Amino acid sequence: NEAKILHYDKEDLISFHSLYISKPLAKACSELEYEHPTVIQRNVIPAVIEGHDILAHAVTGSGKTAAYLLPILEKYVRLR
Repeated sequence: NEAKILHYDKEDLISFHSLYISKPLAKACSELEYEHPTVIQRNVIPAVIEGHDILAHAVTGSGKTAAYLLPILEKYVRLR
């Protein structure tokens, strides 16, 4: 049996909305079956939304792309 790699801290499963992501983006995440942000997303998303520069690394499949795209989309949604 191959071990499944989890990119979540089971004791801290939160929602995307609690990361200051708007309801439309949180709903889109849910519709794509992304129920909880990964560790990298949980750490990066709020920092980017607050305007901080980020340098982060994580393994393939950990959710890095969403970690930087969701805050960019959030800023776009807020401008509308």
